[in-house]
Amino acid sequence: MGPRLRASLGMTAVVTVVTLLGSACQEPPSDRAVPTGARVIATTPPGTYVEIETASDDLSRVVYEQGPYRDYYMLDSGGSFHLIDETTGTTTELPFRRSSGKTGVGLSGDGTTLVFSSPDPALQSGPVPMNCRNWHGFFQPLTPTYCAELYRYDLDTGEVEQLTGLDEPSRFHNVRPKLSADGSTVEFTISSLVPESSSIGARLDLASGALEEFPESSVVRWDRGDTVVEWTSYLSLLTSTDVATGAVTRLPAPEQSELVSSSGNGRYVVFTAGNGWHHLVDTVEATTRVIPGTWVDHTASNYLLTQNNVAPDGRGRVIVGPLALAP
Repeated sequence: MGPRLRASLGMTAVVTVVTLLGSACQEPPSDRAVPTGARVIATTPPGTYVEIETASDDLSRVVYEQGPYRDYYMLDSGGSFHLIDETTGTTTELPFRRSSGKTGVGLSGDGTTLVFSSPDPALQSGPVPMNCRNWHGFFQPLTPTYCAELYRYDLDTGEVEQLTGLDEPSRFHNVRPKLSADGSTVEFTISSLVPESSSIGARLDLASGALEEFPESSVVRWDRGDTVVEWTSYLSLLTSTDVATGAVTRLPAPEQSELVSSSGNGRYVVFTAGNGWHHLVDTVEATTRVIPGTWVDHTASNYLLTQNNVAPDGRGRVIVGPLALAP
């Protein structure tokens, strides 16, 4: 089963159209101060919302998503993805659209490999049937739609390579890709995206094309050789196990929390709690602190922060700053 390659889509510079949305669907913009020592690395057009999608371990490459403020969280809302490359000083709009629930972008820890999910049939070769169904809410009829496939995006050439649905188009969505640190494998979810149905996890070897499917697990594991750190989401439980002795230490993760990001080796893990705060856990020192951002670099020296609905015109910002100076 060989991969299908499409012609290069190019690395086109971002061109934004300034559109101010009606104030009826948006709270008045408010002032947001840039934290001490931090700098703004991207801004979005007026009336748009911004969130971090993924980043390399050193934060030199960051992918963020933006969309209209008024419908950003609505089912099937749109928007776009953008890649910040601090090394080259460029920001590029990626050649696939955001579609809430049906897309996602994964970037390897070393920043060399990018994989994305998209239901766009134009990215595939030949006729594409509508094998999936759109969910419109409980007790509402399902409608046919295209299934999301996974693709690898070449960061140097802009070439797109299809990874799933090669023998035949998929019958379920392939979403939420997460790459290994070296970009050799990608884990993702195979799902119909209908709440009543179940999902499974899958792991794809990008070199051989070998696919492994497994029950979708809520356990994330970091193996550091002498210790193994595990996060069990349904228990809000973060533990560290000493490989030599078998001793298990419970680490201070907040209750009712969700894992947002981590350093490549799992020493630093960021959670968001039900109160909206973000907590940085040092799994070696067994300490936790509240931080303003959602992503930290592999040494926990810097963090990423987004600000939305910034005065005077409701823009969004992506900010990087030194964690030691974080408020």
